[in-house]
Amino acid sequence: MKKKRGRYSNEFKQEVLRMVEATDKSISELERDLGLTYGLIRKWMQRYRIDEDHADLQRSENSEAEAEIRRLKRELETVKQERDILKKAIQVFSAGSKAMKFAFIEQHRQAFSVQQMCQVLGVSSSGYYAFRKRKPSTRRKQDQCLLVHIRAAHRASRETYSVRRIYHELQAQGIDVGVYRIRLLMREASLKVKSRRPYKVTTKRDSRLPIRENILNRKFGAQQPDCKWVADFTYIATDQG
Repeated sequence: MKKKRGRYSNEFKQEVLRMVEATDKSISELERDLGLTYGLIRKWMQRYRIDEDHADLQRSENSEAEAEIRRLKRELETVKQERDILKKAIQVFSAGSKAMKFAFIEQHRQAFSVQQMCQVLGVSSSGYYAFRKRKPSTRRKQDQCLLVHIRAAHRASRETYSVRRIYHELQAQGIDVGVYRIRLLMREASLKVKSRRPYKVTTKRDSRLPIRENILNRKFGAQQPDCKWVADFTYIATDQG
């Protein structure tokens, strides 16, 4: 018998579920005899129950709860993805340039859905695909070249140079570029400045008091517990952090 395709009426499902209870045949045999897809009757058994009082087919409470859980999980996953997109794109939002938004989508298209990123960033997907086909302009090529010099100056300063200091560094190298353009390129490349913590004076020795002898003298080994006490200083900055 040829298998049927499409939707089945509630009356048909009800009769099939009654046959499962009344017959000695297995579910697989019933599906084969009725021309139903393998596993379809089991899905109906999980999803529906027969209401004997009203002689009607009712959706199972467990099935409704599971469907609601699946829906909420999908919504939660969507919200998480939108949150991650916003966290990564906050600098793009502050710039407000469509080209930067399209560049952000291109950079993260492997991690997020293109359609979802376009929706969150407020741009059209057709505009993004047109951006991908468009050849880079002369200014864009110049920006890419400038960004190499900006990255080099930023790295050479151990990521401590601000926009204006990078501007003076590039001017010293003979590269004529404005402060605003440097700021825009640094924002696009997510180059941030690490601020140095001010030196913290912890102890001021009273010169009138005697200097105590260094009894430990860097001999940290001990024969028994509670003989030598040591501590670390977290306020001293080092290259390792």
